[in-house]
Amino acid sequence: MLAAILVLALSGDDTDGSGGNGAPDTSEGTAGVDGEEGTDSGNAEDTGNTGNDDAAPGDGADNGTDGDAPESDDPAGPDAGAEGSGNPGGGSGAGGPGDNGAPGDNGPGDGSGTDVPDGFTVITNERYRFALALPDGWTQTGTAGRDSGAIHSGPGGGPPKVQVDFTPTPQTNAESAWRVLEPAVRGSSTGYEHLSIETVEWRDYPTVADWQFIRSEGGQRVRILNRGFRVDDNRGYAIMVTCAENAWDEEECRTIRDTALATFRPLD
Repeated sequence: MLAAILVLALSGDDTDGSGGNGAPDTSEGTAGVDGEEGTDSGNAEDTGNTGNDDAAPGDGADNGTDGDAPESDDPAGPDAGAEGSGNPGGGSGAGGPGDNGAPGDNGPGDGSGTDVPDGFTVITNERYRFALALPDGWTQTGTAGRDSGAIHSGPGGGPPKVQVDFTPTPQTNAESAWRVLEPAVRGSSTGYEHLSIETVEWRDYPTVADWQFIRSEGGQRVRILNRGFRVDDNRGYAIMVTCAENAWDEEECRTIRDTALATFRPLD
């Protein structure tokens, strides 16, 4: 649900004929993409939300391969919500709750040429039009609710996990899109704790916003950074990184989120 909501917010699509400016449905999406949340191998709680649904919508691939992995029924993923409110542009990604906790602009404007850390491999998803580096051995373990994006994690399904959503009809203000979606995500998440939603400067993209929050998934407290952004008139994305709350500042989580954001590259 969360992912679908976020996607709708970013794309301006709505389900009540309000022309895209009304409140989105209860599924999460991305601030710049128009998809629903997906499920991520059943790691979500029984709250109607699935694991990584807050990010932009996309089709899943089968076990990490670009393709169409079946959607999971678990709507409890961090869709549009984990999403960070960091201060992209200067953060190290190591901030604790209340801190920026989001990586800055660590590479070229399009993510190309960025050094990939040892133990990471660049994956390309033609369906959702992106490439980025993820830990070796990670595969696509789910799809965003409305076939808007892909959820990736290790063999256990995460956390940690990374969801990327895409929309061909992005909105013009990522922060506003997240703020419209936040009440729906709050209402559909167990133990939701808001950290921040704020506009950040990242690369040269016209609008970027981080949404960060904490909630419970599968009986575990997780923290989410959801970065929604518009690349151009035809490409909007959300990158949602989820880690165990108590592991947010640890090296593994910092490296995953810093690397995902530094190496992300939109495809034509």
